[in-house]
Amino acid sequence: MSAATVLHQIVEYCLIAVVYDAIITSAVTVFHQLLIRRPLEMDVTPRKCTKIVTLHEHSAKTYREIASVVGVSLATVSRVIKLKQQTGSVSPKRKGKCGRKKKTTPRDDAFLL
Repeated sequence: MSAATVLHQIVEYCLIAVVYDAIITSAVTVFHQLLIRRPLEMDVTPRKCTKIVTLHEHSAKTYREIASVVGVSLATVSRVIKLKQQTGSVSPKRKGKCGRKKKTTPRDDAFLL
């Protein structure tokens, strides 16, 4: 075997080792995110809204850090803080007439009572 062939094989092994290391690092990162990070929830409870506002007002945390701590998305943190600044409250206001429509008329209600 010539020196060039041996050198070529060493370079190949080093490249394989680098690629293998990158694959392992990526896999570990993905597993870490799946196992350690809490899943993000679709709806935000009033308790989480209060926690978001409290962390924003009384700590130097960024929106991203608050989202990570509370377990919500960055957009949710931004929306809750914006709602608090605009309305002074974190509870959403119902718009219009919500809920199920009445099946009885006021006349039926009077008759039944």
